[in-house]
Amino acid sequence: MKASKRSHQRKGEFVLSHGTGFNPTAWLSGHAQSAVSSFGRLIRRPVATVVTVLAIAVALSLPFALYVILNNAQQAVGGLDRSAQLTAFLRPDLGETQTRAIASAIRDWDAVRHVRVVTRAEALSEYQQMTGFDDVRNIFEGQNPLPDLIVVTARDDHSNRADLVALRNRISARAEVDAVELDLAWVDKLAAILETLSRIVEVLFAMLALGILLIVGNTIRLNIESRREEIGIVRLFGATDAFIRRPFLYSGLWHGLSAGAVACALVAGATRLVAGPVERLVALYASDFELIGLQPWSAALAVAAGGILGLAGAWIAVTRVLAQESTPQ
Repeated sequence: MKASKRSHQRKGEFVLSHGTGFNPTAWLSGHAQSAVSSFGRLIRRPVATVVTVLAIAVALSLPFALYVILNNAQQAVGGLDRSAQLTAFLRPDLGETQTRAIASAIRDWDAVRHVRVVTRAEALSEYQQMTGFDDVRNIFEGQNPLPDLIVVTARDDHSNRADLVALRNRISARAEVDAVELDLAWVDKLAAILETLSRIVEVLFAMLALGILLIVGNTIRLNIESRREEIGIVRLFGATDAFIRRPFLYSGLWHGLSAGAVACALVAGATRLVAGPVERLVALYASDFELIGLQPWSAALAVAAGGILGLAGAWIAVTRVLAQESTPQ
């Protein structure tokens, strides 16, 4: 019997701890042995391990790839938020001097980043260039029907919907202002699109997480079936369910961590593949947009998520099998 036990120790199999009291050293030693032995089993079955890890990695990489897309979309549209503008139409009876004085006063507000004055002459010239219609003055008997405009650009930290509405109301309250134009529809649409993308990422991650649990659970179940004789032997030595469960949990953990690392590599490779076309597209629009891949913290989160899902899948599978074995037939 002792020879059989030594044989199992040499192979890195289960080792039972003697004694009824809790021994931290023995507990840590048992976990270390289970971690090493389960990792060794994965190495000794490279084909099955690679297939399982790749299946989990592909499922795990999809939501994180969508996260990268969402992160870059938020960065790209952030420039639109920072360029939120309001157009103030002044009363027609005001002169250019008064218009510039009003613009100078608005320029000193904390919420304002930039103010541009468009005189009625400039507005008419721009209108004629855009439409090619040169007879506007003739239609209005030689008079310019357009008022002076003040284009106000909000600061970066005052570009949300509430701040823009407050800025519009403040400008409208001035007696010299006839009307203020602020297109909030695109702000609302943009927020709705980003919220929808974020929700899609969450739903997809939840669905794929369930798939990962099933993949790991099925893999662990097959491992248990192939080791039933070994489990029966250690039960004769008084092994508890926790002791039997331990190496399978580490096996699920190794599968998940490996898949998380592979998923990060897949997302990084995909980001590198699209970086060139994106840079050429950005150059055509003279934008300073830079493609952002997985950051170190998000890569660590991907690896941790893989490990947690692998551990959870293994726990569910082993617990279910052990519960079935303990149920009287």
